Amino acid sequence: MRGQAGRVVSVVTHESPDGDAIGSLLATKHLLERCGAEVHLLCPDPAPAQYSFLAGADRIRPALPPGATPALWVLVDCASLERIGPVADQVGPGARTLNIDHHASNTLFATYNWVQPEASSTGEMIAGLFVAMGLPFADSGPALYTAMVTDTGGFAFESTTPRTHLLAASLLEGGVKPGQMQDLIYNTRQPAALRLLGRALSRLELALDDQVAYLTLEPQDFIQARGRQEHTDGIVNYARSVAGARVGLLFYAIEPGLVRIGIRTKPGVDASWLAAQFGGGGHPRAAGCRFEGAVTEAVSAVLAVLEEHLAQR
Repeated sequence: MRGQAGRVVSVVTHESPDGDAIGSLLATKHLLERCGAEVHLLCPDPAPAQYSFLAGADRIRPALPPGATPALWVLVDCASLERIGPVADQVGPGARTLNIDHHASNTLFATYNWVQPEASSTGEMIAGLFVAMGLPFADSGPALYTAMVTDTGGFAFESTTPRTHLLAASLLEGGVKPGQMQDLIYNTRQPAALRLLGRALSRLELALDDQVAYLTLEPQDFIQARGRQEHTDGIVNYARSVAGARVGLLFYAIEPGLVRIGIRTKPGVDASWLAAQFGGGGHPRAAGCRFEGAVTEAVSAVLAVLEEHLAQR
């Protein structure tokens, strides 16, 4: 079956992948392989170290192997084609594409679009597909649980529904151990991640009558902490946890001139709306965007938008 026409499939997820991206990518691979496909996993960036325990994570590559000609490209957890960065250059004109996603901002860019904004995560959609097809989760269980638990904030965001919990329960029945998953995902931190966390927390600032808490990291912080982008995962949640804050922000620049902004909000403030003002996107409680300039400029720009927005609420 290897290389047979119609059997080669590329499964792709977005740059700077999170738990839902990696988990959905790997679970889709497992499902397609059961259907007899030869699957290539693509992402502009490697899987973060905290997800390296998932089966197949080491098979993710930034490019197709020589001679591979996919009959279908499956893009998971991508609101637009631009989200796969340079991998998009490998998708030839006229290629058949399938878009599986749960972002309300999805642009319906593919040949076939399966988009469910009401789903808590792309992982929830894939888990539901396993159930609908009558397939056991097997090795896909940890990947699907990772996708669902990370994109729901530990099943705490409003996107969490009874269906989310029912599917999570099915994963537990299939052998997933939640305590073990908690340790693997959240309690196995790299030293660089802790060094960056310490630097960010030392710069905690409050703004707009303490409604906004924000943290900053400069390029020098990454150099001194020997950190990478993946080591920033979860830091923004500390800003959101500040008592009285409605918005938590993390501004970080790995290289000069480009600031990445993580956004977390409490009910009443839409994180995806704020991200969209700067060309980004996400979910009502968790979103992100980029800003060209210095960290201080990004802080001023975002606070200016928030000042007007919060005054109306």
